[in-house]
This record gives sequence, C-alpha cells and structure tokens, in this order.
Amino acid sequence: MADIFNVSLLDVLPPNLARDPNVIAMSKAIDDELQAINNLIYKTEIYSVVDNLDSVVLDHLAWQWNADTWRDSWPVSLKRSVFKSIIRTKRIKGTRAAVEDVVNSLGGEVNITEWFETSPPGEPYTASIVASINSFDGAVPSKEMLEDTLRSIKSAKSARTLFTFSQAANVSGGVGIVGACQPASYVRLIGEC
Repeated sequence: MADIFNVSLLDVLPPNLARDPNVIAMSKAIDDELQAINNLIYKTEIYSVVDNLDSVVLDHLAWQWNADTWRDSWPVSLKRSVFKSIIRTKRIKGTRAAVEDVVNSLGGEVNITEWFETSPPGEPYTASIVASINSFDGAVPSKEMLEDTLRSIKSAKSARTLFTFSQAANVSGGVGIVGACQPASYVRLIGEC
C-alpha cells in the first residue's frame, strides 16, 4: 500500500476513470504539483509544537499572524502564551471572551462588567475592565506591559464599546497575631485601719 508521500494520483483513481485517456493525461499533468504539496505537509506541524519553538521562530509566526501586540524583548514563555491566544482570538474578536483571552495570555486576570450588568444599567456599550497584570518574571509590571495590555484589549474588544480600565495588584502575604507574655506574680494585701 502506498503512503501519502509516495502516492500518485493515478494510484487512487477509480477503475472507470483510470481507463479514460483524458483523465490519465490530466492526472499525470498535476501529479508533480501534488507531490510538491505532499512534501510540505510536515510544515503544518509547527502549530502543534509551539511549546518547543524558539524565540526567533515565534517572532516570525507573530508577524505572519499579524499579532496586534508583540515585542521581540518578551521572554519566550510570554511569547508562546500570546501566540497561542492569537489563533483563538482572531476567531472571536469583538467578544468578551476575546478580551479575557488576551489579558490571560499576557499573564493577567480580568474582571469585566458590561453596562447591562450594573444596577441600574449604565450607558449602553460601555464596560469597566479591572485587570490584575503580573509580570512573567515575577516583578512589578512595567509601563510597557501595561501599554501592551491596553493595546491588546483595544484590539480584541468590540469596536463600539468604550471602557474604563483599572489596574489591580496581586499581593501575597499573611495575617498573623503577635503577642508577648511576661511571668509575674501579684499579691493583694487587704488591711483595715
């Protein structure tokens, strides 16, 4: 049995067409082009191995997919996260899910309150977006990261929606109770005069 890389169009024609001289001639004419396409099949695997791609390849893919927000200076882990979201976001642009996806891909969390979710309802086609943005290296988010987040939100949201943006901060810590003890003894003297 022939595999996909070594098959000819003549090999897969049904018997009734394989006897027709015109079909045979057309099959032979386009066989070289089909083989050239078959030899490129392995290149589509690039999307299934995004987690193994290096920074330079990700930069080229971002350009190919027309990334709305991209920086060559990002760490490779952030590039991978954003590239994965580019493919999803292009399909659902203009929706709440697209905004959530782009903020999440930048390492943040987002809370969106649209105008009809407030009581009383707000001005139509407005939203309040609260995003907690974390830097991928654990530091406080830079000005560039905030600009990237805003640019991503603006490109993913519905064109008619106006929004207010607030940044939240994720802090970690604990609450404790501190006390001290000092041993002491007391004597109560009761006397009469």
